[in-house]
Amino acid sequence: MESGLPPILNALEYYELEQFTDSATDPSDVNAIMSIKHTYNRDDWQGDPCLPKGYSWSGLSCHFGSPPRIISLNLSSSKLTGEISPSLAHLLELESIDLSYNDLTRSVPDVLATLPKLKSLNISGNKLKGPIPQSLKDKSDHGSLLLSFDENQTSCQRDHCEGNSKKFIVPVVVSIIAAVALVILLSVLFIFHRKRKIKQAEVVNNTIASNKEGFLKSKNQPFTYSEIVTITANFETGIGEGGFGKVFHGHLNDGTPVAVKVLSSSSKQGYKEFQAEAQSLMIVHHKNLVSLIGYCKEDDHTALVYEFMSNGNLRQHLFCMDDATNTTVLNWNQRLQIAVDAAQGLDYLHNGCKPPIVHRDLKPSNILLTENMRAKIADFGLSRAFSTDTSTSSISTTLAGTPGYIDP
Repeated sequence: MESGLPPILNALEYYELEQFTDSATDPSDVNAIMSIKHTYNRDDWQGDPCLPKGYSWSGLSCHFGSPPRIISLNLSSSKLTGEISPSLAHLLELESIDLSYNDLTRSVPDVLATLPKLKSLNISGNKLKGPIPQSLKDKSDHGSLLLSFDENQTSCQRDHCEGNSKKFIVPVVVSIIAAVALVILLSVLFIFHRKRKIKQAEVVNNTIASNKEGFLKSKNQPFTYSEIVTITANFETGIGEGGFGKVFHGHLNDGTPVAVKVLSSSSKQGYKEFQAEAQSLMIVHHKNLVSLIGYCKEDDHTALVYEFMSNGNLRQHLFCMDDATNTTVLNWNQRLQIAVDAAQGLDYLHNGCKPPIVHRDLKPSNILLTENMRAKIADFGLSRAFSTDTSTSSISTTLAGTPGYIDP
């Protein structure tokens, strides 16, 4: 398409003339997923759940037939509360549901067993009450359903939990014997529990003392400084340097390429503050944000380990810099796609994160490109994780980043 219009109007002209033939997501799926959205307050779910292709709602996978249908829902570690939404039963094409590691309560709805194509259900790591519905157990026993619930169910998950408390008549002699036995048992349990608490307190105190200056512990992956040295081959290959420190190319044990950002020793941030900030960044996930894989905080050594972006940053491609490799002149379709990707990443930081994250240093060198030339925003949320002064202000009030562009 040729046009003499400026770039922005040219892009608008392209969207006006382009024909989009994809039909909207199935109405019954839309009604069900909208109910789930309101139940769990998912403000980041906007527009059509499945379209445009490649931009489905976070956590959703779709089959792009005519019309598209929702086939997978992954809301693991999404801080969900309340009950498991019964509206899930109206997503008739669902094959997989993952609600693990949330704060869901109440009982498991048996209507989930009516989903005809459901093959996997993971509800572990919650606070659900009551037994697993027999209909779901039957499907699991027959091998048609992979059911995961081992970490969140109460002792009432056995088939005969209910009914054991039913009253029945017993002879007076048996009642007396049972009462005496109960008193003896409770006395023994009390003594045992008291001794156990004393031992546990000693173990906890010893553990705290021995790990006071150790490396970070979390369910995310921490690295020791020696591991950082191994990953980067003793910091052999530098790939950049920014306001927060130097960046090195490296590989994990499984061969996965990574980028390691090493902070200079001038950082004044404490161990606990860095730990909290690094862990908060590791739960920020979006297709247009560079993912944080792990981190290191050991003595004076501080580093963050990110996924590696093979096509460098946007600045290298816009200006065809001499020190950059594999740079190409971007066509207008690529530039438009990169702008959309960056906008979606910023929208998630501002509206999808609670509390919102303000980047404060968005510029072409902080927009990285995948091997398919899709854009991801880097260096978000670093105003506290890589603080170099004694300020205690939060991300939203501390000016961060390099002396480049700082948005109003």
